[in-house]
Amino acid sequence: MTPKLPYTIGIDGGGTRCRGRLRNINGKILAEDEAGSANVHLNFLDSITTIKILIGNLLRKAEISAIEHTEISLGLGLAGILASGDEHRVANEFLDFGRVIVASDAVAACIGAHGDCDGGLVIAGTGTAGLARQKGKAISIGGRGFALGDDGSGARIGWDALRQALLAADGLRDHTQLTRKVMARFDNDSLAITRWSLSAKSGDYASFAPIVFDFANNGDDVALPIIKDAAKAIHALALAVSALGVTNIALVGGISGAILPYLSQNSKFDIVKPERDPIDGAIMLAGGNIA
Repeated sequence: MTPKLPYTIGIDGGGTRCRGRLRNINGKILAEDEAGSANVHLNFLDSITTIKILIGNLLRKAEISAIEHTEISLGLGLAGILASGDEHRVANEFLDFGRVIVASDAVAACIGAHGDCDGGLVIAGTGTAGLARQKGKAISIGGRGFALGDDGSGARIGWDALRQALLAADGLRDHTQLTRKVMARFDNDSLAITRWSLSAKSGDYASFAPIVFDFANNGDDVALPIIKDAAKAIHALALAVSALGVTNIALVGGISGAILPYLSQNSKFDIVKPERDPIDGAIMLAGGNIA
């Protein structure tokens, strides 16, 4: 058995934010913090920099910044991990740590949600992905990124809202409170939205999702269909995960709570509350203790 190191850091890196937690060998939380995006597929170098800054902040908060990194186990559950080569590439950036384990954010979240037990996971955040984990083996569904996937995600919800706002601005559909709100964000300038879109990332689109949910909850004629379509996509993802042989599926991610009331009931699987969050999943991945 690999000996435990004095400290373990877990990192949950997503398309919008990167969250970290430091626990000691007894599982006690010493520090927590968060930083910006850490999707290694979209921007590898910036993501690594963000993670390293976050680690430094955690050590300073815990007042142990002078310790050697060799005393720390590091668990990284990151968006944008698409193949084993990605895991090795990330791990090579943290060779000074005593132990480094890298996995996708879905794997870390599934471990946090179910511990060592079999179970499924659907991430509904800036992006979307599904995962079934049985006997330690994980099978992923989706997670193709904003260009080719992420149906039902916060990014897609925001993207759709912007599209509908532009259609309304061009007289191709009726305005609603949502489309007017979106246009007001850009001073009612359609060209400003077009220019913004040229450099916008998935997290930028996802920043519009909260207002779409707000208006959907009030029955807005544009917002409500967007959210209903997103819920159908999340439900389809959960159904595909259950088809892999798991019946307990945890729903996690930034929009998971908001989308839950819109999901239809299905006898083939149960949506369960995660036991722990993805950060603790990353800590468990690295062999750390949880108090």
